[in-house]
Amino acid sequence: MKQIEPYANEIFDNVHKIGAEYERAGAYAFDGLLAMADAADGARPPAKGGGPDTSVIVRIDLDALRGWTEPGEICEIVGAGSIPVHVALRMAQDAFLKAVVTDGVDVHKVVHLDRRPPAVLMTALHELYQHCVREGCDATTNLEADHNQPWSEGGQTRLSNLNLACKPDHRAKHRKNLRFEGLGTRKRLVPAASWTGPDPPARC
Repeated sequence: MKQIEPYANEIFDNVHKIGAEYERAGAYAFDGLLAMADAADGARPPAKGGGPDTSVIVRIDLDALRGWTEPGEICEIVGAGSIPVHVALRMAQDAFLKAVVTDGVDVHKVVHLDRRPPAVLMTALHELYQHCVREGCDATTNLEADHNQPWSEGGQTRLSNLNLACKPDHRAKHRKNLRFEGLGTRKRLVPAASWTGPDPPARC
């Protein structure tokens, strides 16, 4: 994971300088992760590669905030794998971490008074939906946040009323007065008149 590499590389270089015995690459990666967490606590950044990247996303089940995970609970860096809860909590003290706290599989709802979703909602949307939510569309780039019930019609900026859609589907939805209906990335576009209401977000 590129965010960890500067820290892991510095540790590897230090081992080489003192002539110590080398370890497996995974060990340096884990030590690099801990060093990155220390940086979040205010320790110095690695000598090479600059500071931590801004795209680190951690998913942690709400109950795991007790300090440990029970079977079936999640505490992970998205795209990298599981980490101890204490590491996630240390990392969370720095602004570079985008934390997505979940209760089971549903991300906790955040209501925002403005039309534009705040960073925490955008992070949750990208964590929930890796591609366009319309069934049959696999677009993963140029995704746009969409209010299923339009903001102009009283739709709230909250996760249950937001989707990620590719530009063509997003435009078609508004031009034809359609709504997304269904779960996860298996939603279909239906006429607004036959829409039954907001669906809760669901992982794909």
